Amino acid sequence: MTRTPAIFLVLMLAVNAHAAEKPNLIIIYADDMGYGDCTANNAESKIPTPNIGRLAAEGMRFTDAHSPSTVCTPSRYGLLTGINPAREGIVNPLLKFGKPLIKEATPTIAGFLKEHGYATKMIGKWHLGFDMNMSSGRAEFDFSKPLTGGPVDCGFDYYFGINKAPAGPPYFYIRNRESYGHLRHTSRHPGGERQGQVSVQRGRQSQHPTRTEESRGDVGQTAHVQHQ
Repeated sequence: MTRTPAIFLVLMLAVNAHAAEKPNLIIIYADDMGYGDCTANNAESKIPTPNIGRLAAEGMRFTDAHSPSTVCTPSRYGLLTGINPAREGIVNPLLKFGKPLIKEATPTIAGFLKEHGYATKMIGKWHLGFDMNMSSGRAEFDFSKPLTGGPVDCGFDYYFGINKAPAGPPYFYIRNRESYGHLRHTSRHPGGERQGQVSVQRGRQSQHPTRTEESRGDVGQTAHVQHQ
C-alpha cells in the first residue's frame, strides 16, 4: 500500500476546504525558536510577536507539532518531503559528498502544491545540497555553471537565499540557479583569520536586508516558505 506523507494530507485538507478560492500558505521555519516564544502561544512571553499573533488569529492554528530532528538540515528535509530523515539517514555531514540530499524523484511539498495550482516561492537558507564539483576530491561550487539540485529543482518556481548559515565561507547569494555577490574577504575569528567570500548589499556586509526585501509584497495564490 502506498503511503502519503502526513504533511501532504494536512495540506490537501486545507486546499479542499477552500476549493473556490485557494488559501495562501506561508511557512516560516525558524531555528532556535521555542513554542512559548510567540505571544499567540504564551501570553507571558518576553518577546512581542504581533505579526505572528495576527497570523494565528486570522489563519489556521495548530498546537501540536513536532520537529523530526534537532538540527536544521534533516528537519528541513522532513518538512519539505514528509519523510522521517532518520529513515533516509539524512545528516549534515552527507553534504560533503557533493550531492543534493533530496533525490530527483522524491515528492516535495512545493511540487505537490504546484500540482494544485499554486505558485511556489522560497526565501532564505537552503542547506540541502547542490550538484557540486568533486574534481578536487572535495565538494566545491563551480560558479561558472548554474547551481542545480536546489530549490527550483525540488518544486519551487522561485528561490532567493543562501546556501547555508552565514557562519563560514563561501558567502554568496542565490537566485534560482544563479549565484552572485561574490567578494574576497578576510575576517577575524577566535581561531584566527578566515579566508572566504562575502556578499555586499548597498555597501554593507549583510545578507539579511535583501532577503527581507525579497519576502515583502503580495503573495497572491502563493505557497511561500521562508527559512531563517
